[in-house]
Amino acid sequence: MKRFFAGLFFIFYASMMSAQVDSIKTDFSAYIKSTQSLLKKYPESTLIDIYKYFFQSRFGPEHLISDSLIAFKILQDELKSDEIKSYKLKSDSLLVELLQPEKKYVRIDLSLVKDRIIPLNLFFTAFLQSAEKHDTVDLENWKSDWSGIVSSFEEANLKIKNFREDKIKIENALRMNRLVFSHSQDYKKKYNPHYRVIDYKIFEKFLLPYLKQFRIKFKQYE
Repeated sequence: MKRFFAGLFFIFYASMMSAQVDSIKTDFSAYIKSTQSLLKKYPESTLIDIYKYFFQSRFGPEHLISDSLIAFKILQDELKSDEIKSYKLKSDSLLVELLQPEKKYVRIDLSLVKDRIIPLNLFFTAFLQSAEKHDTVDLENWKSDWSGIVSSFEEANLKIKNFREDKIKIENALRMNRLVFSHSQDYKKKYNPHYRVIDYKIFEKFLLPYLKQFRIKFKQYE
């Protein structure tokens, strides 16, 4: 009898665990929808750029900051670049972008800092607080999810630049635990990206009020 009830308990426990796993399965359709929106905004995006976007959407700033002084100096030097034009030359939708589908982080164009819409020190503090150590388990789950995302792209027959070549390149990198990529040369040449990734809650509380002062509209949902 004890074995019988033990067996029932095991079946019940296994079914509960299975239900929990099913409930947290990745919604790949959300990634397809987000990619379609991304390609409308940035049609020159390659699969590398899409990977970068989704990695940032889940984990935020890609590089751990081991030395805040060096990171601050890099930001200061980047802000001196003539490549960063006035924020007035960009649409509001390109100045602050809520990264889909996770909606946990935003990309903030550095023109907002260069033009002193957002104070430099406050911006950098927000960036530091957004850069946290990534959990190893989460990173392993990401590798599996990326495989599913790519498969969903193929099933949906999405037209993405450099798909086959980048697919292999990313797969090889993930096998060696290299999870971070730079933007493709096509993307850099076309869109000249200069931004930092900030936690959405930090942005909403500390940085968004400055945008509102200058009547810069932030679109929370796309």
